[in-house]
Amino acid sequence: MKIITKVLLILVSIIILNRPVCTQNEIPEIYVTPKKLSFNKVLKDTESAPLPIFIINTGEANLIIRTALNDTTNYRYDLKSLADSTVLKPKEESQIPIVFHPSAIGSLNSYITINSNDPVKNIVIVDLEGIGIRADSTVSDKKSGCLITSINKKILFKNINTFTRFRDLEIMSSKYSTFFAKIYYKISPAVIFKEIKH
Repeated sequence: MKIITKVLLILVSIIILNRPVCTQNEIPEIYVTPKKLSFNKVLKDTESAPLPIFIINTGEANLIIRTALNDTTNYRYDLKSLADSTVLKPKEESQIPIVFHPSAIGSLNSYITINSNDPVKNIVIVDLEGIGIRADSTVSDKKSGCLITSINKKILFKNINTFTRFRDLEIMSSKYSTFFAKIYYKISPAVIFKEIKH
């Protein structure tokens, strides 16, 4: 009887020592950055440059992810095709580029939901924010006598939209710029008339 008991104890010890150890770390773990995509101001019916969302599997098991855009009218994936689900191996990462194409004027905020098999964070939400603006959101060139615009109509007509967009999105974005712009628009017409005569 003692011999049988010893043999059983030896067998149990062998089984325990040779059994693969399973730890709590052998689970998928999702890491998403950034938590918000800000597209700022984009002209209505045009598109922004794509901004990426990075998804990384920092766990020790395969991570299965599925994404869903809340607003497909003003935002879209910048991908030819998107699978229903994506599998990321441990330490592997993926990018989801998002494009903002406003179909209306004003703030058009939304979000994207990322579902996964992470047992702790199975749902991650990334906020999307952007503002749709009109192409004529500032003073009209024809009525204001814009020096840069008028000169470019004569010299660099192909770049006129670039200059106009830079003015609308960058120069006119603060109250200080607006103040100096008012002074500029009072002075520029006289300069324009002299430029046109030459």
